[in-house]
Amino acid sequence: MRWNSGEVCFLKKAVTAALILGAAFMAVFCAQAARAENVLKVGGDCTYPPFTYKDSSGRLQGFDIDIAEEIARRLNMTMQHQCVAWDGLIPGLMVGKYDVIIAAMDITPERARRVDFSLPYYRAPSAFVGLKSAAKAPLDSTGRLAADFVAGKAVGVLRASIYEKYLQKTYPGVNLTRYGTIDDALMDLKAGRIDLVFTDMPKVEADFLHKTDNKDFAFIGPKIEDYAVLGEGSAVVLRKGNTALRDQVNMAVKAMMRDGTYDKINRKYWSFSVKP
Repeated sequence: MRWNSGEVCFLKKAVTAALILGAAFMAVFCAQAARAENVLKVGGDCTYPPFTYKDSSGRLQGFDIDIAEEIARRLNMTMQHQCVAWDGLIPGLMVGKYDVIIAAMDITPERARRVDFSLPYYRAPSAFVGLKSAAKAPLDSTGRLAADFVAGKAVGVLRASIYEKYLQKTYPGVNLTRYGTIDDALMDLKAGRIDLVFTDMPKVEADFLHKTDNKDFAFIGPKIEDYAVLGEGSAVVLRKGNTALRDQVNMAVKAMMRDGTYDKINRKYWSFSVKP
């Protein structure tokens, strides 16, 4: 049988599409099989202390790791963690590489169109951080950093995050430098390559400002609790329509908050509450 060039091209496209669909199906099938074996596969960004990071021995530590392990325990499952770059987390979930994302990921309308969320398990204010010499920066009539002050600065932010969207909405035209990890942004801040970093306060306080070699830095301006823009908090992220697992996760989150387990985990990392 002979094929013309158009038929060959169509056949190649059809085979490629079938292979992609087959790979996605197998990934989802494997994730479901893992749950059948009482394994909860969790995706997370492992470069974000104190939420998820590797200690000097290579062992995973952090608030999100403790939350993930506690949820799995209450579901009578074993937690299996997979480290994924931040902007690859949702794509990996959607093709079935893991069952859930537990990575301090905020609930937003844009994300909710692609994935489902559990009840929020974490919420905290955000803030700018920079050199202490800028601590008396001017504020506008709403109490935020003045637009003129921010406009003259290079601001580091986590790529594809709610913090990026907040700055774009609140400070149109802001000079953003986007990073794959917030630690890279803080390194550039320390090196003088950018002027400010905008992220959540617990992250900066626990993992940057408390270090003695960062004594020249501080929060700049007031804490920001504009949850109408920043979202109602961080939640466990699930594939669309996975209501059975979502309901189980919600029950586990409610139970750990009710019996004091959540507060115990909270106190390991911060002196203040991050409970929604």
